[in-house]
Amino acid sequence: AYEGMKLQDQDVVTVSDPGSVVLKLDDDKYVYLESGAEIKITASGRSTSTKTNIELLKGSMSSVIEKKLGADENFSVTVDNISMVVRGTIFRICLVSNENGDTTVTVQTIEGEVAIDTGNDTQSILSSGFQDVILLTDAGGTFESINTPIEYNDVPSDTLQWIQEALQDKLNTATDPEEINLLNQMIAVVRTDLPTAVP
Repeated sequence: AYEGMKLQDQDVVTVSDPGSVVLKLDDDKYVYLESGAEIKITASGRSTSTKTNIELLKGSMSSVIEKKLGADENFSVTVDNISMVVRGTIFRICLVSNENGDTTVTVQTIEGEVAIDTGNDTQSILSSGFQDVILLTDAGGTFESINTPIEYNDVPSDTLQWIQEALQDKLNTATDPEEINLLNQMIAVVRTDLPTAVP
């Protein structure tokens, strides 16, 4: 990969360890891939009706959608049978396997909302500041926890920095007083969990 490289439909992106990658999709969608992450991109449509799906194959990714999606636009992330659909938000998804062979998907909504469909007739709408943990099963997924506060201490500092910058960018263009207040609160929470420099 190199800066400015063009991606195509069905491309697979794998991030080395250590390393990270920022992808720009269209003009207002960004994806941050953490060290060791692997995704597959499926894209179709035109500039006013884009349909983008990212299949998270391994590791963790974060995404920022700067503008609300139009009625004919779609942006989703899938992990196995689980689907996360967004309408303009900042979120993070982690795919983790433990020593027992159990695999979980953690969905964290930093700002906005994410609709989660586990593939076995259970759904959840995840709002700002909360996370769901889903255990992958042969039939799809089973919620292990729903709407618990995001554990920012478990998020890598580089990812937190990227999320803080995304929130700051949203704040810089916000005009609604209520939205400005909420964004300031979110930035304060993320900043609190960033490591402080040692003099």
